[in-house]
Amino acid sequence: LKRLDKQITSEFLELKKRQDEVTLLHKLIKAINAATANDEFDCSNNQELKDLLAKAKEFGVNLDENKFAYNKEERERLIENIRITSDDNNVLNDMQLQTITRLTTERYESYQLARTIMKPFHEDKLNKARAVAGR
Repeated sequence: LKRLDKQITSEFLELKKRQDEVTLLHKLIKAINAATANDEFDCSNNQELKDLLAKAKEFGVNLDENKFAYNKEERERLIENIRITSDDNNVLNDMQLQTITRLTTERYESYQLARTIMKPFHEDKLNKARAVAGR
């Protein structure tokens, strides 16, 4: 039970980390949309957006980290790359949630099995104690 509990906890931590990445990628898309003017995106004067783009690069988004000005077509490709990475992470999150559900079910079944095994032992002890007491 302790092994399963530790495994569930580590899976949850990994899931939380990946979900934080997805949240940041969504925040980046919102920021890009907000900073877009005339279908062009330029963040050369915006350090916060530069930092978000650098983080996205760390999370696996395919982009040029030295490019900060995008025309309409390049901007659409950038957003599509961010969405693809976000979708990939969401698929991994769904798979990991299934793993967590399976582990939780295994833990519950193990606990139930242990209870099922212990109940007859407990009843046997009570019956022996009654027999010794002469009841």
